[in-house]
Order: sequence, then structure tokens, then C-alpha cells
Amino acid sequence: MAPKIREPAVAGTFYPDDRRGLNEKLEQLFSALPETTPQRATNGIIVPHAGYTYSGKIAASGFATLRTRHFNRAIILGPSHHVSFYGVSAAPFDKYRTPLGDVDVAADACDQLLRATPLITQRSDVHKFEHAVEVELPFIQALSPECRIVPLIFGLLSPHDIHEMAHSIAPLWDEDTVLIISSDFVHYGKRFDFLPFPATDAPEKLRDLDHRAIRRIIDGDVEQFLGFTERSAGTICGRIPIAVLLAIIADDARADAVTEISYGSSSDVSEDYSHSVGYAALAVGETTAPRHADRKIDTGLSSNDSSLLINLAYQSIRAGLDNHTLTPPVDTPLRFRQPGNVFVTLRIGQTLRGCIGSLHGREPLQECVIANAAKAAFEDPRFPPLSHDEFENITIEISLLTEPRPIADIAEFRLGMHGIILEFEKSRAVFLPDVATENGWDKESTLEHLSRKAGLAPGHWRRNGVRFSIFNTIHIYSRHT
Repeated sequence: MAPKIREPAVAGTFYPDDRRGLNEKLEQLFSALPETTPQRATNGIIVPHAGYTYSGKIAASGFATLRTRHFNRAIILGPSHHVSFYGVSAAPFDKYRTPLGDVDVAADACDQLLRATPLITQRSDVHKFEHAVEVELPFIQALSPECRIVPLIFGLLSPHDIHEMAHSIAPLWDEDTVLIISSDFVHYGKRFDFLPFPATDAPEKLRDLDHRAIRRIIDGDVEQFLGFTERSAGTICGRIPIAVLLAIIADDARADAVTEISYGSSSDVSEDYSHSVGYAALAVGETTAPRHADRKIDTGLSSNDSSLLINLAYQSIRAGLDNHTLTPPVDTPLRFRQPGNVFVTLRIGQTLRGCIGSLHGREPLQECVIANAAKAAFEDPRFPPLSHDEFENITIEISLLTEPRPIADIAEFRLGMHGIILEFEKSRAVFLPDVATENGWDKESTLEHLSRKAGLAPGHWRRNGVRFSIFNTIHIYSRHT
């Protein structure tokens, strides 16, 4: 019986339709990567799926992290752009064809998934014109020509079924397999029915919106990520595949942290912000290594405790508006009365409105939240004191920090995962982990900005005598976020 072949649907539009042209394009994309692009081995990536002209360099930076990773199977999770349905469709084909040749479908893995859950079916119509899997294949062929694939296209899923899909896919994520999540980020413009702000504000606000989503991915909290996309960034097309990845990571004792590799948008190429799509590449660390010790913080807080902390921050600011200081309550959970390191960040819409914190928590956690919320509202030197009118529109983010840990080599600092402190004589400056990702900085740019923040000359962070410490954060968001 002749093999069932899925013919390319977007060759010639999203990427070159001839072998030579496609090879040249891939070589151009990989060779153009900056030296700062991380080259560590990873076990999973989130990469965009637009035309190579727009998102190719971002996708290449993500795939480049697989260069030193041996793999002979790739599980590709992508969203459905053309067919609306509930559940997941595994590829009903034997091979996927590209200008570089045919890619074998791992039929045994597809069969295993079909047996694992009734959520997975096989529908040709879902895959026939879908580009979310197809545009990733040439990158895979360039890195691992013999790699077999497990193409999965996602329709709608409930939170419960997202976790069921995670449990079904996780057993296939072995030492020879990589997970590839195909997703673009926020889609802005009339075509996408998403115009929450005018195009003149789009460059700054879209970057901020995307990085608030990325921050939740790095935090690794499925519910926080899904909640945010429902409220503020619902046009992230691969939000359900991303949520499945986060659910897998949360249950996988071998999985390391998610790290941002690069970020851009279609407007970087088109210079047209009336219609813009965000692109990000993120990497998941090796599964063969133990879970990174810094990845999770044991906060000792329940979801109800988190809500109580947010409420304390609101009460503290309200008290400050009335010219008093909030007295810490006495009937709070034990964790509230233990020392804690806290930053409190205020925003109005997508705009920063204040951020103050403490790095070495000697005071009880609840007192740190109360004090830093008031300072963020009224004492951040970058902003005037918060007004009564503004108070009604603020959102609050509480960042709980681990105790800073000195590092001997700046290579230990992982962009997007670690906060960092620079100290030199009497100068000091600190960035939370999301500062670099929200501004689109690479590691060197982050250190340059950190050096300037400390009042030091450019490049000073390279000098002898400069000390660095790193820390991790976990975020608690207000109900208005």
C-alpha cells in the first residue's frame, strides 16, 4: 500500500519551495544568530510559525538550542488555524513532505496516544492546510535529518482536559525526544478583532503584553497563564499547546526551567503596527538532569493566602491615601509572620506605575508587603505619588524572592529565570527576572543596563571587584491583572 503523504501547504509562501532556496534560507537564518544566543542543549522549545521573512530568525534562535541535543523524535504541538473543533488531532499520514524531502510520522507514538485518551482523534481536514506543524519541519530536517515526528493539532480543551493531554503525552517525552510547541504570541489589529489600544501605543504595549504572558510561562503556572490569556492576551494562538507543555513540566521531576531565548514581532519587518504579531522563542532545559534547584520556590502559601497578601497590599495603599499606615493583622497564617523577601509592582493598564522591594527579608512577610506596597505607590522616585483616581485602576503584582545567592561566574546567571544584583564598592543595582524579558534585552545588554542603573560606566560590570548575586521569584497577581 502506498504511503499516505501530507503534501506541503505553504511552501512558496511561508518559506522557499525549492530545496536549494530553502537550504540557503535556513543557513542564512542560523548563521545570522548573535553570539549571545544560548547554545545549551534543551529538551523542548516554544517557537513561532509565521513566514520565515517575519519570524524565521526567532524560530532559528529557538531551534539553535537543539544543536547539541541528540534527538530522533519530535512531538510537535500546534494550534488549529482553519478548522474549529474540540480535542486534538494526530496526523493521519505516514509522511510529511517538504522541499527538503519526506519526514516520517512516528506511527507507533500516534497509536499510543490514540489508545491513551479519547481526546485524540485523526482528522485529515485538520492537518491538510495547517501550517503550524509544517513550518517547523525544515528546521528539524536541518538539525536531525532522520528525525520522526508526532504532529498534534489542538482545538479547544478545558483546563481538566489540558492536564489529561499532558499526562498522555508525558510518557513519550524520553531522552531521544524533543517537544516543539508551535505558537505565535499576541495578534494585534482589526483583522484579529483585537484593538485594546491605538496603533500609536502598540510598539510599547504589545511588547509589554507579550512579556507578561512570557513571564507566566517562565513561572510555570498553568492556571495563571490560561487566566491571563483569557483576560488580556487571548489571541496567542498556541495558548493551549503552551498550557499542555506547562502541565507536563509541572509533573516532570526531570524538567528544568523555561528560559526566553529571543523576541520580536512582524512589525520589526513591516514597520506597520496597525497589524502586528508577536514572536518568541523559549527553551526548556534537559530532562536528563535533575530539576533545577532554583526553578520553584516553596512559598508555603495556598491560593487563599495569596489572595490575602494581595488584599493587604490594596489595604496598605488605601490607608496611605488616607494618610495612615496599615497595622499588620494578628490573625494571619503563620507564613505571613515569618521573614520574606518581597517586591511589589503596580501597573495601570499595561503601564508601570511603581515598583519597590526588599532583598533581604528580616521583617515578617506581611509587613514587607504592607511597607513595599505603600512605597511603590507613594515613594518610587520615578513617579508622582499615586492619586485616589488612579487607585481604582491599579493592578498589583507581588514577587516573592529567594534569598540572593552570590555567584562566582556570570555564566550562572540565566536570563529570564534569575533576578540579578550588581555590587561594586558602595554602588548597587538590582533587576527582577522579567526586566530583561520585558525590554527584549540579551544577557550583555541586561548587564550594561544594570551597570548604568548602579551609576557605573558602560562595561564596568566586567571589571574585577564587581560582585553578582542571583535570586528567583514567584509572582502573585491581583484579580484585575
